[in-house]
Amino acid sequence: ENSYANCSISLRFDTKGVADGIVREPGKSVSTPSLLLEKETLDNVTKVEGTYLNFKNSKIRGTKFLAGEETRMASFVGCTFENSQLEFEAKGPQVIFVFKDNTGELPVSGPGLARKTGAAR
Repeated sequence: ENSYANCSISLRFDTKGVADGIVREPGKSVSTPSLLLEKETLDNVTKVEGTYLNFKNSKIRGTKFLAGEETRMASFVGCTFENSQLEFEAKGPQVIFVFKDNTGELPVSGPGLARKTGAAR
């Protein structure tokens, strides 16, 4: 339950697996679960970007989300939106997009709209 205002946010995984609490067996790789941002308040955040954009039950006003070259998921469940948007850059992997049980609109645009796919659930 954090509040962010008049800033930018970058959510990136470094893939090093240092101090993440995940047990690894020698020679095996482990998928790092995405960070879930729950009950957050974003107010006039100029840019939210990163590997996994995963929000639940959050209040989002005047915020721009960017599905950039490394973004793999954009999930919004139970959120409230006002004057916010999600833009897909042209380059990058497929992005799992989840938009469920939200209030308000999150317009989606950009040259990379073809990267947007439905939820894998």
